[in-house]
Amino acid sequence: MGTEPGRLASLSLRACVYGLSQVVAAVRCCLGFLRATAFWGAILLPAVIVGVLLDGLATSEPFAFTALLGLHVLCLVLGQRHCPNE
Repeated sequence: MGTEPGRLASLSLRACVYGLSQVVAAVRCCLGFLRATAFWGAILLPAVIVGVLLDGLATSEPFAFTALLGLHVLCLVLGQRHCPNE
């Protein structure tokens, strides 16, 4: 009942390739979710920014307003390659 070393290595390699393909699929799924979230965030954040400007929070909380602008830029960059059909 001995197994050949070559066959064992082949089975081991197949298991590694299968595991790696599962990891790649999971990463692609997470990237798709991140891109979609960033895309819609880039669309919705300007309304929040206008509300903050009209409420006067931009002058009373400049750090929070700057962080909001930075988040918008980040969403623009991350969401630009979003494709709903993928």
